Amino acid sequence: MKISCILTFIAILSYINVTSQTLYHETYDWEKPLVDYQDSVNDKVIIKENYAVEYAFDGDYFYEYRLKHVIEYINSDEQIELSNKKYITLYTNNELLSAKVRVIKRDGKIIEMGKDKVLSSSDETTGQISHYFALEGLEKGCIVEYMYTIRKYPQYNGIIRYIQESDSIISYQFHLMSPKHLIFDFAVYNDTNQVVIDTTETEKNHWKLNINQISALNDEPQAPYNKLLKQVWYKLDRNLAKGTKDISSYGDASQNIYRQMFDLGNKKEQQALHKFLSKLVLPENSTTEQKVIAIENYLKSNINLVEDVSSEYGNMGWVLENKTASDIGMTRLMVQSFKKLGVDFQLVLTNDRTQSFFNTKFESYNCLSFYLIYFPELKQFITTENFLFRYPIIPHEYTDNQGLFIKETELGDFKTGIGKVKYIPPLDYNKSANNLDIVVSINPELDTVHLNITRTSTGYYAVYEQGYYSLINQQDKEKMVKEGLHLLMKDLTISSYEVFNGDINQVGKDPYIIQCKALHTEMIEQAGNKFLFKVGDLIGPQVEMYSETQRKLPVWDVYKRCFVRHLVIEIPEGYKVINVSDLALEAHYEKAGKKVLLFESTYSVQENSITIDINEYYDQLYFEVDEYESYRKVVNSAADFNKVVLILEQYNFKK
Repeated sequence: MKISCILTFIAILSYINVTSQTLYHETYDWEKPLVDYQDSVNDKVIIKENYAVEYAFDGDYFYEYRLKHVIEYINSDEQIELSNKKYITLYTNNELLSAKVRVIKRDGKIIEMGKDKVLSSSDETTGQISHYFALEGLEKGCIVEYMYTIRKYPQYNGIIRYIQESDSIISYQFHLMSPKHLIFDFAVYNDTNQVVIDTTETEKNHWKLNINQISALNDEPQAPYNKLLKQVWYKLDRNLAKGTKDISSYGDASQNIYRQMFDLGNKKEQQALHKFLSKLVLPENSTTEQKVIAIENYLKSNINLVEDVSSEYGNMGWVLENKTASDIGMTRLMVQSFKKLGVDFQLVLTNDRTQSFFNTKFESYNCLSFYLIYFPELKQFITTENFLFRYPIIPHEYTDNQGLFIKETELGDFKTGIGKVKYIPPLDYNKSANNLDIVVSINPELDTVHLNITRTSTGYYAVYEQGYYSLINQQDKEKMVKEGLHLLMKDLTISSYEVFNGDINQVGKDPYIIQCKALHTEMIEQAGNKFLFKVGDLIGPQVEMYSETQRKLPVWDVYKRCFVRHLVIEIPEGYKVINVSDLALEAHYEKAGKKVLLFESTYSVQENSITIDINEYYDQLYFEVDEYESYRKVVNSAADFNKVVLILEQYNFKK
């Protein structure tokens, strides 16, 4: 969540006097150990899960308490291996109040550990610290029971709690408690049960959700898994003591973000911005698009982006002085720069659609995780948070999604931000291409293939290589190019190569091109008096979607895309291809009279050469289960081309 919640927090602190109360976790405990559970079908079953959230005051401080209690049945070697560590979700500034675990063996023996046995380890790469119990005595048919409570800085503007997972759950309970004057709102998805309030509770609000017999939901490739899970969303909605409501609404968020991002800052910051932008050279009589490109390139070339969340990295004056910014700092700098240079724009907040869906009905801050800037005149976006992505390319996870568009509006002498939820379209399929132009010459001895390869990439296929190419040294450039070519064709011997448009400021503008001369000795082989040429290898390895099980979940593809391949095969004199018709392949999916998916391979023969043209594209992202077979058929057609082998046969030929 990228939004400052200071205003909401101040509203919460304006409360009516709350007397000391017993908190839920202070009296909650596990019961007698479960010793007689058996299951001969499943490798793992979650017998019980209880997740409780309580918001409460401790003196003048407002905290959130989270309790988690789980009982699991373990019944396979694989699950024993996966369960030998029980992790505790503990972030910075979280306090672990209590923790314990017990392993109940089949013979009734119990191995119990307390908080003093919680271990920690640090990831050498990320520095992230993990906290866990190292369990002892696990065996098939045992039960693992653990519970812990943490105290943390409160989150209340929108939280998702996923209920379902890849193991079945017999009993699930969710509780949320708050002081009487703080009213929360809830929404349950993918289940008919709803959150209800405990009317017998008089000292505080207590909401409950109980769901029994939750079936397992296994993930599948490219499925919107998190969107399909049973889940509960919750947020603070009203403060009865202050008479405020819609505390976590998109309208409230829009005004909060506007104050944070659109404020011009003090005089010193304005002077620093003026000085910084004075070095930006715009084309004479520049169009809006030229201005956007120039401003984005200038900012991303002169300000370093870091993941640090320290407040100074979001302060525009500090950012301009130190040339380093967090995502918030860069967003604010971009907003101020576009305002100062007269470019019409709207600030957009959205989420990663691969992690959760953007909720248009249950307005919640957890949907407002990433910043974009939208230009109404151009109908295009830029991202403020990634220096590699340049106009008009934004991370595909944010596209085919909804977003909160915030526009500055004047009401007399008063300026404010008005937010509206709108659609963020994906990049057109023909803007994200990975094209090949290859001329193949088979030597007269038929033991070596010479190749002239031109690979032309745009959109998502270009952004990372093209973005990094100008930023790395010559040795790393060579390594990156050669590794990419070897991914295209294994065992390729590269004679020479040349790169065009390898500058980061060309991302999204010019195609990234690699031209290569190479040879290959494994692509052709002899079989008796014939030779086999693996023509399918020319397009690189393709995804295969073959499965013996029936698809159960829809597909949400990553991005629209296309592949145009032009292949010319020069055959040695005295030889002919006897199965050239194998090159003709076609599969498509038509919707509303339009081909939205296509794989088509055609060919022509001219004396001693064969020309192959392959057109493949994907102009749809979301596929329901009943559309999956059509999607799979097109994807597998490319994999089928991989398997095509041309048979060369000698014939009597004299010029």
